Amino acid sequence: MDITIPSIGSLRAVDSVALTTRVPGIITNLQLPEGGLVERGAILVEIDSAEERAAQREAQVGRDNAARDLERSQPLVERGIINATQLDDLRARLAGAEARLGVADARLAVRRVTAPFAGKIGLRQVSVGSFISPGTVIATLSSVNPMHLGFSIPEKHLAKLKSGLRVEARAPAFPDRVFTGTVQAIDASIDPGTQDIAVRALLPNDDGLLAPGGSMNVELVIEHIPDAITVPEQAVLLQATQAAVFQVLPVLKQGPPTAKRVPVVVGQRRAGRVQIVSGLSSGAEVVVQGLQQVRDGAPVAPKASDSDGVAAGAAPVTGSSTAASVQ
Repeated sequence: MDITIPSIGSLRAVDSVALTTRVPGIITNLQLPEGGLVERGAILVEIDSAEERAAQREAQVGRDNAARDLERSQPLVERGIINATQLDDLRARLAGAEARLGVADARLAVRRVTAPFAGKIGLRQVSVGSFISPGTVIATLSSVNPMHLGFSIPEKHLAKLKSGLRVEARAPAFPDRVFTGTVQAIDASIDPGTQDIAVRALLPNDDGLLAPGGSMNVELVIEHIPDAITVPEQAVLLQATQAAVFQVLPVLKQGPPTAKRVPVVVGQRRAGRVQIVSGLSSGAEVVVQGLQQVRDGAPVAPKASDSDGVAAGAAPVTGSSTAASVQ
């Protein structure tokens, strides 16, 4: 059985950015699939760049000419037609031409907005033909797999917190789906107002069902007890601070089995079962129906078992026993 701490968490993208441009201009091309996925490096927006393209072509021609002149001059040095100093000048000319081409490439690059990482595009805020200024938000880009799940845990559990603990979470939109992740980081300080400590888990989202900003019901697994004794929730009677179960006693001589009230100490509740810390041994049988009418010594009858040999409608105490109901 897993020992867990419940919490409420919220999802955040591991990486999220508001796309914008560094230079002003008119948008000539938009490749923004709203709500769709893009790869890292994909060109998303292009701003008018006729002058920059012309400057790039001019710089490319200058670089090519300088490279050809240097190549033609190499044999002339060996034949003594030109000296080494002239060859060095040609090399310097080529280096300058390559630098000017690099500047032209950089000026053209800033006229494009590319995806800094793979992720999902939000709703766009601009259109083709719009004049855009630096800092204007074009759209948001958020990574979706994996995702960060943030939640808080009471400070009394601080000693049990560590990276790598398993987290099980459920989203309101998918109540029957369990998303499993691991604790990635624990805050360095406790919130003085709530006395809670913030925890961040990494949650895989391979099928893209989860979205940033969504809430999740979180179960932080802090311990696993392999041989825990558990009973169905409906088998436990709670009166004030005392918990008890009705244990089914073995048949003596003739007659039906009878019930005996047994005080127990309960622990964790999980998946419809309650941990019995003390008071009950593994393999015992307990009453699971009609607890409000049963009394010490009352006769009980075993429930009919299903095809798996487990009492229909209820799970047994840990072990090979079956549940029983009031006769």
